[in-house]
Amino acid sequence: MRRIMLAAGFALAAAPAYAQVHTIYYPNFSNTTAFTFAGNATTATESGHSVLRVAQDAQSQSGAVYLTQPITLGPGGAFESVYKFVIHSTVRTNPWADGLTFVLAKSPTGLGSTSNQGSDMGYAGVSNSMAVAADIYYNSTFDGGPNEVSVLTNGSVDVQANPINSWGQPYIQTFACVVNGKQPTDCLGDGDIWTIDIKYKGGYLFVTAQDGNAAPYPVVSHYAISLDQLLGGNTAYVGFTAGGGLYHADFDVLGWEMKY
Repeated sequence: MRRIMLAAGFALAAAPAYAQVHTIYYPNFSNTTAFTFAGNATTATESGHSVLRVAQDAQSQSGAVYLTQPITLGPGGAFESVYKFVIHSTVRTNPWADGLTFVLAKSPTGLGSTSNQGSDMGYAGVSNSMAVAADIYYNSTFDGGPNEVSVLTNGSVDVQANPINSWGQPYIQTFACVVNGKQPTDCLGDGDIWTIDIKYKGGYLFVTAQDGNAAPYPVVSHYAISLDQLLGGNTAYVGFTAGGGLYHADFDVLGWEMKY
């Protein structure tokens, strides 16, 4: 297994661009008493740091980790969520799968679903919800490609119907982001520490993805979406889902900060 090198005092990116009333802050996950674990989700230790292992490196695994108590968003649902994650596996010659999401849902029912052997990333069927997915495997019937960041709603993992965004496919469109049996740089599953920053304000969604210390890449900008309508109100269960099928990997969330 690739070792994840985390500096002592591991911290997230700079503070969110606009201040909200409440803050969720987990520089690591040594204390998970506020969370509910579903499916195959667990905790793990990497380089001496406690992480959320949302799905494990084994076939047909799916899981979810979310705050047990729902949060109440402010007027208009404004929030910013920044989290760091690593996708890694002991297997270097096969593609890895399937993906990791950050999710807000009216109800936790269905989070961690195994309805599609992991290819639903633990998210399929979760009504009244929005998720941002880091998808590393090309399921040809509903994905845009093998290396994408996409916005999902109401438990649907079909982005071909509305492919509003993508990290892009810098490599040949195969079933995974693999070149010569390895995950190249700029693949979401390259084993680097990635940062995703999600902002929602004034009815518009913004998402950036950052590979290691590279510059953040703007994946979504000024995307109009009604979070209140999706959630059916201003309360939400928040957390992460992930899954793998025939091909798989460890999906580790290293740290998380959210202001709302």
